[in-house]
Amino acid sequence: MARQDILWKGLLEDVFEDFLVFLYPNVWKILDKDKGFTFLDKELKQIFSSTEDPLYPQQVDKLIQVFTLEGKEEWILVHVEVQDQYSLVFSERMFMYYIRIFDKYRKRITAFAMFTDGIIKDRSNTYHTDFMGTSLSYVFNTYKIALQDDDELLASSNVFALVVLTAKRSLSVKKIKDFEEQDKHLLQIKIGLAKLLLSKDIKKERIRLLINFLRHYIHFENPETSVIFEKELADLTNKNTTMGLEEQLLDLAEKKGIEKGIEKGIEKGSFLKEVEKNTEFTINLLNLTDLSVLKIASLVGVTEDFVKNLRDSIDNK
Repeated sequence: MARQDILWKGLLEDVFEDFLVFLYPNVWKILDKDKGFTFLDKELKQIFSSTEDPLYPQQVDKLIQVFTLEGKEEWILVHVEVQDQYSLVFSERMFMYYIRIFDKYRKRITAFAMFTDGIIKDRSNTYHTDFMGTSLSYVFNTYKIALQDDDELLASSNVFALVVLTAKRSLSVKKIKDFEEQDKHLLQIKIGLAKLLLSKDIKKERIRLLINFLRHYIHFENPETSVIFEKELADLTNKNTTMGLEEQLLDLAEKKGIEKGIEKGIEKGSFLKEVEKNTEFTINLLNLTDLSVLKIASLVGVTEDFVKNLRDSIDNK
């Protein structure tokens, strides 16, 4: 799930305004759009004593500073749950987040919890406790992707609807056990979503962000299927904006001199598979984080030159 965590984290930061309007259509009747918003990752982590704290923020927990039309500073807590298991204590966890943030910073908070799993069961949006005449109820916003209507998503003019549609369509293959059949199904889904995205009146930069999300969120088991998708995508955009995946991997191998390893007996197919995995993870980190080349190389387990070559190829597109 780490790959999807990173994708959600980066996307929320890139299209947060669309996310807000999508989940709360009347938001600009409350918040001052001109004053923008600020992500408070540091402040969120400061409310926890250590990384061992069971409530320590996960990859996709976000705290955002906003301003109301009356000029007041308020905060928004966003939690995206990517786990597939149902947690009975989730509502309590959301309540504890609220308590800790309010206790430390005394800011009013609205909270959103978005669930990306395929379980067709709505999640509770309330934490309630009652003892000897003292009761408390905490209610927060929830959004469950698996329960959304495809036609409504397709009809929406908000780009975040396409994000939700991508996440929902990816759930449709969970019951397909054969990897080859799963890839065939996913390929048709990705091509269909790419066509839909390119047909919308969306700014070029947004298209790039959403194509990257689509490219990496729906993952193929077979690298050859990724090659087919990249070629289809190049045809759709009427220009060769993306080198075929296999060509790109071989090109990277050539630049790094890794072909020497192949000559020494490394089997070519498994080599390509390993490079493909490292390449995908590296591209995610380059596109969706501000981590240094050194840090990315350390996380992926590759050389700094490998990361730099990928970064340069992305910048030159």
